Amino acid sequence: MATSWLMTGSFTAMLTLLPPPAPTPIPDVLLPGHKPVQHELVLEWNTAELEHRFVAFPVRGFHGHTVIEPGQPFSFSSKYGTAIYALPSGAAVPSDRTGFENANWAGTGVPVGEVGSVPIGNPLTRLETVLRVTGVGEAAITFERVREQRFDANGNVIGQHDVWWLALFAAAGATLLAFVVVRQRANTPTNPHPA
Repeated sequence: MATSWLMTGSFTAMLTLLPPPAPTPIPDVLLPGHKPVQHELVLEWNTAELEHRFVAFPVRGFHGHTVIEPGQPFSFSSKYGTAIYALPSGAAVPSDRTGFENANWAGTGVPVGEVGSVPIGNPLTRLETVLRVTGVGEAAITFERVREQRFDANGNVIGQHDVWWLALFAAAGATLLAFVVVRQRANTPTNPHPA
């Protein structure tokens, strides 16, 4: 009986000598029935008190950095672990992860979880979270969450008048329910079994 070349030990040995396949990046996948949301951060600090430049790294996958301007939105990623670093005013911005990790600058992970998607019926398309730098220590930066604004596809702020619509619908529902109960009682005979 002839043995197959797949069953021989030489095929197994040949497979172990091959280099492992290169990892391929997995694209971000939206859940069915969801749409993407653009979530950005805005950083505020007192430029007179803090003589630092703030840089976010990584912002595009495992790479890329953003020099943060006060009051200007910038992208971040919870998936890739964006951190904010406080660089001394004259320091050059490193181009890779090792440059950031080897420098002795204060750095802290973003204290906000990224919202990447919402159900399709949700009007949210952009989310902006404002953080204020309250201090820069030797190893860490402290933040205070100032506010969060939600925007629809037209750039309108969501949430300013949403409570009034909810209250209006609740009042209309309660009125309708009261009307149905009153009509039901009016149509019900008071003495169903006459004597």
